Amino acid sequence: MHKLNLIPKEVLINQSKKKRRLCCVIIMGIIVILLIYFILFIGNMKTSFKREIENVSQDIADLKWKMKSQDNYELILQDFKKRNNIYKNITKNKINYSQILKQIMDLKPENITIFSLEVNAPNYLVIEGHAPDNRHVARIIEKIGIIEDIADVSLGFICYLDAKNEIVSGYHFEIIAKLTKD
Repeated sequence: MHKLNLIPKEVLINQSKKKRRLCCVIIMGIIVILLIYFILFIGNMKTSFKREIENVSQDIADLKWKMKSQDNYELILQDFKKRNNIYKNITKNKINYSQILKQIMDLKPENITIFSLEVNAPNYLVIEGHAPDNRHVARIIEKIGIIEDIADVSLGFICYLDAKNEIVSGYHFEIIAKLTKD
C-alpha cells in the first residue's frame, strides 16, 4: 500500500525548513558553548601556566639566595680560619702567663707555700716561697722544669729559718725560671 500524503507540499517544506533551522540553531548553540568552553579552558590554562612560571621563578630566586648564603657561610668560615691563623701567628711567640702560673700552682706540693710570683724584664719568672724541707724545694724545681714555656729552672737562694726567729721553721727559697718566649 501506498502512503497517502494529504498535507500540502508547501507545509511539508515549511516544516522541513523549521526542523533544519532548529537543528542549525541547536548545532550553532552547541558550537558557541564549545567555543566559550575552549576560550575559558585556554584562559585557565594560561593563568595556570603563569602561576607555574611564577612559582618556578620564585623557586629559582630562593635557590640563588640559598646558594649565595652558602657562599657567605664559606666566606665566613674562610674569614674565621684566616683570623684564627693570624691569632695563632701572633700568639706563637708570646707567653700565656696565666697558663704558666696555673700550671705552677697545680704542680706545687701541698707543703709548699708560695709568697710571690714575679716576672722580671729579661724574661725570668721569680718564685719565692716557704717549704718544710729542701726535698720539697727540689721536687718543685723538677716539676717547674717540665712546663712547656720554661727553658731553664735554677735555685736563686735557699735559707733555713729557725723557729726561734720565725713563726714556723723551714726553708725560705727563691726559684728562678727562664721563659722561652717573649
